[in-house]
Amino acid sequence: MAHLFCPLFVGKSSTEHHSASGLPPQPDEKIYANLTDFILSAIP
Repeated sequence: MAHLFCPLFVGKSSTEHHSASGLPPQPDEKIYANLTDFILSAIP
């Protein structure tokens, strides 16, 4: 699982990523929680 999280976390942690995606900045904890929920829901 760790290999899935690392690259995504690095991308999400940058403010440039938020600006480029058009999403408002969010606390890292919220991003990680949402990302974890998304990944877990995507796994059958």
